Amino acid sequence: MPQIKKPIETEWRAYAECVIPFDASDRQRVECRRAFYAGATSLVRAFGKQKPGDDPVDAYLAVIEGATDELKHFIDESKAGRA
Repeated sequence: MPQIKKPIETEWRAYAECVIPFDASDRQRVECRRAFYAGATSLVRAFGKQKPGDDPVDAYLAVIEGATDELKHFIDESKAGRA
């Protein structure tokens, strides 16, 4: 399976371009990038929390499904002004 080079950086750049205001300060950009990478780190750590004997594919899919549900909920809450 080929490795994708710097997938987090690729997503960060797309996110930053769409979300960070043009006139944001350098400090705001740094803090936003740190938060983005912290979120990515949390997701990668969740992938590593398999139990011995777990099927790796099933464990990864469970993390992805849980994260997808959580993100959908966060988006709904954000749209409603509650997140």
